[in-house]
Amino acid sequence: MSSERDIERATEWNKAHPERANSHKRNYNWKCRGVLNPDNTPFTTIDYDRAYQMQQGKCAGCGLHQMELTGCFHADHNHETGIFRMLLCMNCNRALGHAQDSPAILRKLADRLEGK
Repeated sequence: MSSERDIERATEWNKAHPERANSHKRNYNWKCRGVLNPDNTPFTTIDYDRAYQMQQGKCAGCGLHQMELTGCFHADHNHETGIFRMLLCMNCNRALGHAQDSPAILRKLADRLEGK
């Protein structure tokens, strides 16, 4: 168990090194969620940055650029295998989740929206 002094020191370090602290936090969160690369290695901020560059800073779902969003992208992944798929904005990530990651549900909804 951490002492109060340990917690104070960690808080001071996080304030002094916000980028590294954020990187550690994100890596830990992805590890806890079991997010993996296709080669089954843990997904990290390096992989996030690579995906961000490949997607040109845009959500893979709606195409909004990171600068147009209030939050950061979510690392979407297959919940059965843990394999990373793409970076999504919060709305697109939630839409997939609410549709239970089902292409059939999403196609049916798209058909309804298009009046089919």
